[in-house]
Amino acid sequence: MRKPENLSSKTYNPAIDFIRENFADLLGPNLALLDQPGGIDTLLEMVRTGKIQPRSRRAA
Repeated sequence: MRKPENLSSKTYNPAIDFIRENFADLLGPNLALLDQPGGIDTLLEMVRTGKIQPRSRRAA
């Protein structure tokens, strides 16, 4: 887990930009979580628990 003092930083992060560019279709409206403190942790938990899945699996 990241340190609390780093959660609210607004510094440029190329990893966040990479996620935004390459996974926008998968994340959909959840993409906005990347702009919030702790949002990446929330997204990772959603992926781990199956709340975010590839579209082909959702239809099944």
